[in-house]
Amino acid sequence: MYDIKSGPLSRKSQVLTYWHSGNCRRAVQYYYYKKWKLFLSRRESLYPDLFWKTGTFVNAVGKEFIFDRLVPHDLIFGERIREQAAERLEEPTVGHLRTDEALLSLHTAVYTGIPGREIWHSTKISGGSCYWSMRKFLRHYRPVAAKRIQRGNRIGGASPH
Repeated sequence: MYDIKSGPLSRKSQVLTYWHSGNCRRAVQYYYYKKWKLFLSRRESLYPDLFWKTGTFVNAVGKEFIFDRLVPHDLIFGERIREQAAERLEEPTVGHLRTDEALLSLHTAVYTGIPGREIWHSTKISGGSCYWSMRKFLRHYRPVAAKRIQRGNRIGGASPH
């Protein structure tokens, strides 16, 4: 079940136990721990650190988003452009991402690389965690950046890559 107020957890022991609801940042924390036994702390999983400090940009803010740069397990940061009912929202701009407060509006998703199920995330639109095709993701979100979490480029430890 999607819950905007249920963000990343503080303790590693809670991550697998409490995945019955959460937001996209908790989904990222869950994914990395479940898939790689890599615990991302609350600080590493929340903005502004998730965006500015955790991992390395493979698609930087303000640059053309190049999908061929993505590899499985990369994080995609996107601005919502469409609600569930398919009405188009006001066109977002990346210029507002200069403030930490503005980062809170970004959605975070994991790129899986699986055809037809390229995106895994937790979203209000689907009511919880789910796989989406890239086509569906791009209908609702505009990617503004992507990051890769690798050994030595995350706050405080190792990574799956």
